[in-house]
Amino acid sequence: MDFEDIFRLISDYIDRELEADICSEMEEFFCMHEECRCFLDSFSETVRLCNSIQDMDVPEDVHVRLYKSLKITIRKNIE
Repeated sequence: MDFEDIFRLISDYIDRELEADICSEMEEFFCMHEECRCFLDSFSETVRLCNSIQDMDVPEDVHVRLYKSLKITIRKNIE
């Protein structure tokens, strides 16, 4: 199992898309490994916050300025 597989498994766990027996095994694991539990809690909070963000319209002038700024930054990093 590589990182992407583990990440996908944790994502499915957070989204409650796993079978009950797999969830139980993961919960046992997280109870025994505090650092992993902290990661899970932090990741879960990040997902919750991202899901709570509302879309909003950005004024055209702000969009243009941001685009130009990003373009300049990217060029500097490439050189």
